[in-house]
Amino acid sequence: MYWFMVLVFNLLVGLAFITGNLYFFFIYKLDLPFFEKYKSVDEPWPWQTDDYEWNKLFWRSVYFTAINLTIVPFLFSLTFSFKTEPVPFSYDDKLPSIPVIIA
Repeated sequence: MYWFMVLVFNLLVGLAFITGNLYFFFIYKLDLPFFEKYKSVDEPWPWQTDDYEWNKLFWRSVYFTAINLTIVPFLFSLTFSFKTEPVPFSYDDKLPSIPVIIA
């Protein structure tokens, strides 16, 4: 059951990541004057200059983000499904030794 908790946590982190990126994507895509006046460079946005290359880069980014936020957490949580003993937690105030970290 621990693997399921890891998977759900990773998917929630991914959802927060996507939500945050969509928030800023729409802020910049709408060209709101309030945000445009605080722009650090005077050059136009990449989607305004070369729409074709921007679309290629955008969909490539979406593809790799989808892989990193779905398949990778699934594979990571799958490793915990083969673990039969409970996951040890330590509540000491000192740092663990190197053998404890490796194990």
